[in-house]
Amino acid sequence: MNQQEILAQAAEWLLKIRSGELSQQQLQELEQWKHSSPAHEKAWQKAEKLLNVLNDVPQNSDAILQHGQQHSRKILGKLVLSLLFASTAIYFWQDNWYYRLFADYYTALGEQQQILLQDGTQLDLNTSTALDVQYTAQQRSVHLHYGEIWIKTGHLAAYKDQPFIVTTKYADIQALGTVFSVQQLQKQQQSCVAVLESAVKITLKDSHTPQIVHAGEQLCFDARQSFDKQPVQPNQYLWRNQVIMAYDMPLKTLIQQLGRYQKRYFRLAPEIENIKVSGSFPLHDLDQLIQALQQSYPVDAQTYLNQRLVVIKARTSHQQTQKKQRHVEH
Repeated sequence: MNQQEILAQAAEWLLKIRSGELSQQQLQELEQWKHSSPAHEKAWQKAEKLLNVLNDVPQNSDAILQHGQQHSRKILGKLVLSLLFASTAIYFWQDNWYYRLFADYYTALGEQQQILLQDGTQLDLNTSTALDVQYTAQQRSVHLHYGEIWIKTGHLAAYKDQPFIVTTKYADIQALGTVFSVQQLQKQQQSCVAVLESAVKITLKDSHTPQIVHAGEQLCFDARQSFDKQPVQPNQYLWRNQVIMAYDMPLKTLIQQLGRYQKRYFRLAPEIENIKVSGSFPLHDLDQLIQALQQSYPVDAQTYLNQRLVVIKARTSHQQTQKKQRHVEH
């Protein structure tokens, strides 16, 4: 039985629960179906997430179903199936709601998560990341829908014959006993892989010629071509320590990077966008970030709307004089 057939069965069980038609015997049959295979359990987990959403649908929808209006039941059934299959729902749901509900693992803006997989693989998710995990007799697979992950592959003997592969929109990345990170940001038309230990093998979707990337190297690519290898940049892994490193980085770039972690809107004055900044900056501590910028650079930052809006502009000559006076007094 393929995945679509299993999801169709899960959708049918979901509709029965939603309409209140299940008898005690059917509940037992549902439990048996759920536990008959890992694929059934995974499909039901997705269905349960959808059930939580449908519980917010107005109660009169239940009344319609209970009165046996077959047409309405078919409409709801099609909705459930479309959401489970994600063939159309992804175009209509905003703010990544589909992945929030149905991805095996998901982090929202500003969130990070650590996962230990069944083979001992350590998987760290950065902000705004969604992925699915599937282990079969043939291989161990992580499908990165979007976001950024850090991976230290496990080496349990039971999995030695199953290659570990990360799939992105543009390539398959096979671990060769390694520590590495993969980035596939939503607004970027490329993926990037940074290797910290050992090596990985990268095969582009539109190419059958794999490339080997070794420790200390970073490679970015799209479906058709890869770009020149570069040395690994610290920010490819320092997010795990809740910091971002800048070395002669334009202030605009720093703010854009920090914006990936902050549920805030930053407004930067044009005249200071290209100020070169260096140092270590916190990803989540806004007060510390503002203090660091104001102490080291000729800028002034103010927050509004309960810190939802951060305005950064050039410090005036009067403000600079006041800052010098305070420094002398201390």
